[in-house]
Amino acid sequence: MKLIQKRFNNIARENPLLSSYMCFAELCQIIRFTPYQVRKWFNLLVEKDDYLQSESDGICEYLYTINS
Repeated sequence: MKLIQKRFNNIARENPLLSSYMCFAELCQIIRFTPYQVRKWFNLLVEKDDYLQSESDGICEYLYTINS
């Protein structure tokens, strides 16, 4: 769990102009997540202002596809 948070923080630190959503998308390309894990970490790491709440299901599905 700390490894995922640490990698996310490293991506965010190295790319200060990226939103938390884009940093999480980068993380999804590095780490293989299950659909459950994508949703869990998406809700924990991505700021609520970076997406519309009604679109979260579609975003998580997309993130899982780039993860595979």
